[in-house]
Amino acid sequence: MLKKTRILCVLFAAGLAVDTLLAAASGTIVGTVTDETGAVIPCAVVTVTHQGTGAPRSMDTDAAGNYNFPLLPVGPYTVKVEMQGFQTFVQRDVVLQVDENLTVQVKMKIGAISEQVVVEGTPAGVDLVKATVTEVVDQRRIVDLPLNGRNPLQLQLLMPGVVFDTNTVGHGQGQNEGMVINGNRPASNYYVMDGVDAVDSYLAVAPTFPSPDALQEFSVQTSVFSAEYGRNAGGLINAVVRSGTNAFRGTLFEFLRNERLNANEFFANSTGRPKPAFKLNQYGGTFGGPIRRDKTFVFGYYQGTNKRKNNIVTIPTVFTPQERPDLNPNGWADFSDVCPGSQCPRDPRTGQPFPNFIIPAERLDPVAVRFTKAAIPLPNSGRSYVFSGPSAGPNDKLDESQFIVRIDHSFSSADKLFGRYFFNDDTAGGLTGNNPQQTFTKKFRNQNFSLNWMHTFSSTMLNTATLGFNRLWHRRGIDQDVGWEDFGGPCSAWGCRSSPYPLEYVIGIAGSISTGASGTFGQPRTTFQYSDVLSWIKGRHALKFGFDYRREAVNRFEDFLTEPTISFTNQFTGNALADFLLGLPASFRQDALVVSQLRHSSPNIFVADNVKVLPNVTVDLGLRWEPFLPPVDNLNDQICVDAAFTKQSKFYPTAPPGLTFPGSPLGASYGEGDPDCPRHLVSRRWANFAPRAGLVWDPFKKGKTAVRAG
Repeated sequence: MLKKTRILCVLFAAGLAVDTLLAAASGTIVGTVTDETGAVIPCAVVTVTHQGTGAPRSMDTDAAGNYNFPLLPVGPYTVKVEMQGFQTFVQRDVVLQVDENLTVQVKMKIGAISEQVVVEGTPAGVDLVKATVTEVVDQRRIVDLPLNGRNPLQLQLLMPGVVFDTNTVGHGQGQNEGMVINGNRPASNYYVMDGVDAVDSYLAVAPTFPSPDALQEFSVQTSVFSAEYGRNAGGLINAVVRSGTNAFRGTLFEFLRNERLNANEFFANSTGRPKPAFKLNQYGGTFGGPIRRDKTFVFGYYQGTNKRKNNIVTIPTVFTPQERPDLNPNGWADFSDVCPGSQCPRDPRTGQPFPNFIIPAERLDPVAVRFTKAAIPLPNSGRSYVFSGPSAGPNDKLDESQFIVRIDHSFSSADKLFGRYFFNDDTAGGLTGNNPQQTFTKKFRNQNFSLNWMHTFSSTMLNTATLGFNRLWHRRGIDQDVGWEDFGGPCSAWGCRSSPYPLEYVIGIAGSISTGASGTFGQPRTTFQYSDVLSWIKGRHALKFGFDYRREAVNRFEDFLTEPTISFTNQFTGNALADFLLGLPASFRQDALVVSQLRHSSPNIFVADNVKVLPNVTVDLGLRWEPFLPPVDNLNDQICVDAAFTKQSKFYPTAPPGLTFPGSPLGASYGEGDPDCPRHLVSRRWANFAPRAGLVWDPFKKGKTAVRAG
């Protein structure tokens, strides 16, 4: 009878370790139950109980004494094991982290079941289940380690193989900078929050994340991914937002920085200049607890940030009073203060210094003279102009508000649901360059929503479904409305005073004044996501089947460089300022408005199998189908080029031979596009399969050493 009972128990439980689900941001507790001699104990009743919510899950060990609990919410657990003829085993404060496969080995002593053997704390050990290389940044490190601006993503740099990207085009444009993980480009990294896409799809970097007080933890996976993970070849950063528990808890905080608490900068102090202004206030709080004990929980969080920071900014060389034609009664430019010498201007017509080192008024460009009068200050430190302004970073002037609301509800032991909404709104600004008269403002608004439903069919079959929404709206623009045409210079690409956006002159004089090219643009990026994963334990196999679908949209308008961009070096006169006064630029650039409505679909399907082939050897196998579907532009604003330059467009019959077009914008009726110019431009790759294989070996069978390969 005992043998029959054990067989039925094994068929029902069949416990093996499985990996965590991207959709649920969870972990797994696994282990083996043995007696004091090392013999396995089948059919022991194992119960894990979340200490915060009181939610229990139970199962029986299989014929090999194994048990596993996949898809567990992160947090502290109590593990309890009961078997007739043995003392009850209890281990409290077992802390499960995101993406962790935590092994809790149980050794039971002979005795009455009413007697208890109690163990405290998380067992020391390594992941003996998955071949993936993972590091978890837990809540203690998130909260305790000092973070500049309280940005938890800075802790990525503590991980092996993670370095700051020094060459990304996103510097200053995104809310976070790029990270290089194991040598991969920053665009190869993928950020997830509660199982939902959390990536700036335009710049391919992380957007703003919640502050340390709102995050439970996050993991960084760097290599040997299982088949359920794809899309990106770099790192996978999986963050978990805190949830409510059966206990009411709350916090209030304020973090303060002020220039009154700082010493002066060395160079500012040496020249008698006061400390630059610096004020930073970050304040807010958290609150969480039960709405209905053991059933419904809520967690909320708010943080406000106000930052005002100035830095010492220098225009290295400006005109002296005698060099400025607007201050000279004769209207000329007198460079005798630098002549003779290497900076003495030469007349580009003769190659010799100007007579008496004076550039006559009739040779001067009137646009340059007006610009000098209006925009170039007089020196206040030798030949330089030094001032204090918000220039060291794109967020030197920042006002930000963010909040989170999360609700967890348990309908029954088989059905659990949580929803979480994250909102962030920030306005930042600063100088475009070293010109005190030109500043910009940029605005970001982030929204991220996750709805997750987990259904338990049995102790060996579970399903998770996740619906997600990620939206980032970015708008940036110049604060002033002054263009070259206001000085009598060239007009914008819209025509003189015809631009619907503020004008912005863009200039660069080598060794002198320089403005950045800010422009005015808006870029809303939106991603909708649905994923579903079925986890099924069958004998020695932990099988997973799943699919994921993302629909991405990036609408953008960029009024960038529609105003002329003009640079001056010393190539004509040997003096960049003299080149400027003569109106002899080294380069001139002017672009048109850029508008696009990009759309991208990303479906994928995977199957994964985690097999425990020996007590100390686990094999990861999987196959992922992830077709490459190129993005398309709803405006069809692209051109195809025939390498032979012989094909004549039927869409634009007057276009030069060799140029063909995909057709009218969607919704318009300007005719069909050319057949050899598809909207997606590059070929679709349907046969895009990614096999996976990994191995985990515990050579000493102690649970403290793991050799991974994949």
